[in-house]
Amino acid sequence: AEEKRVAAEAEAEAARIAEEKRVAAEAEAEAARIAEEKRVAAEAQAKRLAEQQRLDELARIKRLKEDAIATALSAQLAMTNASCQQSISGIMEGKRVLFDTSSATIDGQSYSLLDTLAERIRQCEKSIQVSGHTDNRGSAAMNMKLSLARAEAVSNYLSNQGIEQSVINSRGYGETSPVANNSSAAGRRLNRRIQFTILR
Repeated sequence: AEEKRVAAEAEAEAARIAEEKRVAAEAEAEAARIAEEKRVAAEAQAKRLAEQQRLDELARIKRLKEDAIATALSAQLAMTNASCQQSISGIMEGKRVLFDTSSATIDGQSYSLLDTLAERIRQCEKSIQVSGHTDNRGSAAMNMKLSLARAEAVSNYLSNQGIEQSVINSRGYGETSPVANNSSAAGRRLNRRIQFTILR
């Protein structure tokens, strides 16, 4: 009976040890599974970050290229605008668009000048502002109205020479932007003028 009891205890101890080993093995396997999941997740995260960094770098390079192109185009446009403005200013140097006294009717002497300007504006293919200015004789309201009427008369003439009306902007400034002193006849003559400004 004693031998049977000892044998039973030994068998029970062996079973307990076996169960502990089984549980330990399962715990080890679970730990290994968790570690593998973490490793896979870490690799996936690393790949995602690397891909995002690659995309971010491509986007940055694209922006730099676009900025460089935009800057170059802007500089080219500015140069073109300046070139057109310089050309138009050269045509106008020492010359004036003439009108009948206190009128928006263009003097026939100015037709050839406006024809030359129209040809140059067509070549520039730019929008242009035609600005009318007067001296300070008469009321400010009358001068403002006259300056606009003269600017519009010139714009209409240019339009009739093939310049699209959509690229011409007429403005009247009256006596508000003098370039000379209105106290002398020479100064007033300079202030009565039509100016041409390239817009874009």
